[in-house]
Amino acid sequence: MKSKKRNYVIVVLVVLLLALAVGYAAFSDTLNITGTANAKGTFNMEFTSATIDTATAKGIDTAGSSAVISTDKNTVTVVVKDLAYPGAGTNVTVVAKNAGTVPAKLNGLTFTGIDDTDIKVTFPDGLVENEVVQPGGTCTITFSVKWATTSELTTEKSLNFTAKLDYVQETTEFTGTPAHSDANNA
Repeated sequence: MKSKKRNYVIVVLVVLLLALAVGYAAFSDTLNITGTANAKGTFNMEFTSATIDTATAKGIDTAGSSAVISTDKNTVTVVVKDLAYPGAGTNVTVVAKNAGTVPAKLNGLTFTGIDDTDIKVTFPDGLVENEVVQPGGTCTITFSVKWATTSELTTEKSLNFTAKLDYVQETTEFTGTPAHSDANNA
């Protein structure tokens, strides 16, 4: 008889323990989710071509002028040789490629080495600021180099400067909406 009571007590204790575990799980308001998130991508815009427009150039030495891409493809060195008079100039066209895996938004070009205030570098209407270049995509930018017509003629001018792409990451931010559905109380 003692062993029947002991077995009965053990069965009741196990049932109570299971009931407590199920009750705790049902009323618990903490949900723990574990996992791994991997973030990877490359962000890289680079120049693929650069040319001086010798066909429409006016008053420059077209043979001595050039646009050369650096070995790391991040800058273009532009040489406009012997601008002969105020109003002389040319267009320079560069093609940039998104060689990364993340979209890039162009802000334009940054120029260094333009120390002569009579020389103006301007973007024609064709430059689209904030243009998004998708991975693998390209963008063509044409800018003008011109000796300002308001300047006085002194001697010929030559110009040697560097152009670099100004761009930022363009990604759409995730805006998830947490939700809950209780199938038992629907």
